[in-house]
Amino acid sequence: MATNTAGDTGQVFQTNQVHYLAKTVTAASLNGAGVVTGTTNATVTVGWLPPHAIVTAGWTKVITGFNDTTADDLDVGVEGSDDDLFASAVDVNSAATTTFDDLATANDYSASARKVTVNFTTAPTGDGTTGEAVIYLTYIVVRDQ
Repeated sequence: MATNTAGDTGQVFQTNQVHYLAKTVTAASLNGAGVVTGTTNATVTVGWLPPHAIVTAGWTKVITGFNDTTADDLDVGVEGSDDDLFASAVDVNSAATTTFDDLATANDYSASARKVTVNFTTAPTGDGTTGEAVIYLTYIVVRDQ
């Protein structure tokens, strides 16, 4: 179970299994004003990757297409270093599933904990009325660290 707190013992990493982080985001939750009609770009926490985690895959599943004139693309990355480390400018206009386009060997592992985040690529115009997507990624934790 993800706890969204770095170093929390909410997950058992000593067993051989694939773990995941998942977060539903909406046009309102991604907007700093907390409403669909706002014009600020909020950063939403997907969850924490523990130390020595290797991200194996990631996706964005659009449930309801976003319809703001500007903010119809999402970035998925990590706090503090690169907000589009795993996926950049993911089109969320239509109901589709998109794999993380920037996930690569160079960024799938870190010896330290990382906070996974999602935000609009560009701040919204504020003329949208809808939008819902699920951000999810899978990872394993190296046990011999």
